[in-house]
Amino acid sequence: MRKFLFIIAAILLIVNSSESFANTTFERCNISVNPKIIFKSSYGKLKYDYTKSNKELQKMSGKKIWGLASVKYKSSSKSTYSLRERNGGECLVPKEIEIYIGMTTPTIYVSNDLESGSCNFNLVLRHEETHMQINVRTFEHFLRVVPPNLKKAYKDIKPILVKKSSKYTMQEAVDQQTQEYNYIVQNFTQQLQDETDIEHEKLDGDKGREIENKVCKKRIKLH
Repeated sequence: MRKFLFIIAAILLIVNSSESFANTTFERCNISVNPKIIFKSSYGKLKYDYTKSNKELQKMSGKKIWGLASVKYKSSSKSTYSLRERNGGECLVPKEIEIYIGMTTPTIYVSNDLESGSCNFNLVLRHEETHMQINVRTFEHFLRVVPPNLKKAYKDIKPILVKKSSKYTMQEAVDQQTQEYNYIVQNFTQQLQDETDIEHEKLDGDKGREIENKVCKKRIKLH
């Protein structure tokens, strides 16, 4: 069993309410941008917890389980800008975008209702360790393929043009453009969750359960 909690944090000033921009049209500059992308990541420190009962694990996951591989993902981004004069105004050009996506508090739980060192205990432990390996391997794949796609996505967003006659301020333009960059990070992080879920379903399928239930004489429902 696995559990994902995604915490999306935007670092920089972000609009407090989407209503602020509901009736505002942002003009764009038809220029190419090539911001420097700084990509940071972390795998966190793996912990093992054998103190939870079945009931406690059930409360955590919403299912009757014997073990749990829990991971929290945290992502954030921050941007710096320069101004470029165009069309009687100033274009908000991104200079540098720093992105962080990391695994935090990765924890493997095994129910304390199982006798430590028993066949069933070791079976559940190996099962959850395999789930955690899936988390790590999928995250590694994500880190290889996402940075180039992030850069392309950022380049596709045209800078906002700010004029004296604009109905929005420079700060509102910064907030809006930063929010658009943050959406990109959130979307890619959601893709990570979706791809990881698919990999976990392969392990938790009927065939996997059938094989695992043959390992120990006393059968338990692992999922």
